[in-house]
Amino acid sequence: MVNYQFNLVGLCGIALVILALALPIMGLLYRPFQTEKLIQDVVLAILYLISGVILIFYGWRSNPIMQFGLLPLVWSIVYFCVKDHRS
Repeated sequence: MVNYQFNLVGLCGIALVILALALPIMGLLYRPFQTEKLIQDVVLAILYLISGVILIFYGWRSNPIMQFGLLPLVWSIVYFCVKDHRS
């Protein structure tokens, strides 16, 4: 049985899944010939994808304090990943 409820944690999970899909593409566009950073992008994308799927499908079980704590954590991850690839 899959139970899904749209809340802040689900939104953070969706953001992590989108970041996981965009991270290797951004790495290839902005740093095309740096293979060690591409490997880092792929490993981080796998971790973000797993974390995002877990937050999407099991985030409804966490209490509101933990949900609010995850919100700044995930958005800071997204911000620093995008900032790192833009510079």
